Amino acid sequence: MMKYLSKIFGVDVRTKSLNVFLALSVGILGTSLVTDSVLATLNATAFNTSATPISTDSLTIALSNGAGSSGFSNTFSGLVPGDSRTFYVNVTQGSSTSALPKLTITDSAVANSLLTTDTSRGLAVTVNGCATAWSSGTCSGGSTVVLASTSLLTLKTTTALSNYTTTALGVNYLQFIVTLPPGLDETSANGAAAVVSGGTGTIQGLTANITWTISVQQRAATSTQA
Repeated sequence: MMKYLSKIFGVDVRTKSLNVFLALSVGILGTSLVTDSVLATLNATAFNTSATPISTDSLTIALSNGAGSSGFSNTFSGLVPGDSRTFYVNVTQGSSTSALPKLTITDSAVANSLLTTDTSRGLAVTVNGCATAWSSGTCSGGSTVVLASTSLLTLKTTTALSNYTTTALGVNYLQFIVTLPPGLDETSANGAAAVVSGGTGTIQGLTANITWTISVQQRAATSTQA
């Protein structure tokens, strides 16, 4: 059949078919090259050759007993109205500056103990600070008031401290004076329950177990041009 067609049209049909196939292939390849050429883009980048170090700070404080004192682990027993007990605690600031120093107490004793629920007859605390370590109750550089006499009931709500060092690595040498105020007269006749003059509830035979919490917050955030 091919020979017959070749004779009629004067061409080799097989050669013509091959030429058509090659033409189609070149056309498709050309289309592909054009498409790739259209998608090609120029690109450029620039970057720092030394990485930029970035880190966050850490806010910490640490408690330790003052010289010659058992600090917060002291046990005070046998208090009567007018008594006071003094102990010493050092608070060391970590590597970060802080702000807003505060003191809070909690009492795990039986509920409704006058020691921590009465502002006038319950326990009160005064906190004094010194720039150097206390020595036998004396501050060589002159003491400052960190917290004026405050009832433990009030301290169940977080209370701000003053004259307190918040600079990095600073140390607050604190003197705590816990006092049982004079309160009201009480009389116990023949071993009977005490009769309180001008009030109710005896201050005798009570207990309290105090957790002291000193807290600070981060310093004010800053925006720096670098």
